[in-house]
Amino acid sequence: MRAKLTILAAGFIAAFTHCDPLLLYNVHQSLSPTPPFQCLASTLPTLPGVKKIIRLKHDPIPNRLLVVLQDSATEKTRRAMLSRDSAGFTVTFEWGGLEAIFHPSAREMNLVTGMGRRLLTQVRQTCGADEPEKIECTYGSGRAVRCGAAAA
Repeated sequence: MRAKLTILAAGFIAAFTHCDPLLLYNVHQSLSPTPPFQCLASTLPTLPGVKKIIRLKHDPIPNRLLVVLQDSATEKTRRAMLSRDSAGFTVTFEWGGLEAIFHPSAREMNLVTGMGRRLLTQVRQTCGADEPEKIECTYGSGRAVRCGAAAA
């Protein structure tokens, strides 16, 4: 009963404050120097697990693509933003609404971490092969977490 009231209360808060909570989870590969964005854009169509690539029109953030990734073992797909900055490449997954409030399961976190890690490893091998694997994970607030760990 308490869980139902909590879900109901969260729904009312979101509805009445016009606030849709959002949880961001970043999987980041450090590369120095960061390869050009063109390498990333030309590499993506050849990678297994990348089902779709969308260049957003009028995107205020340069060097960013929307990608649809597919896990080879489960066949599940997940949308993510792939971006390049001065420190490397980042895959950002997001959850909204009640899923953001109550956090994704450990299984979901492991799934998206695996998808992000595989993509970044393939990009590193193609665009920055001399760099060792250095993958870090954070939540949108910048809080570092063990990659694959469920949100707390």
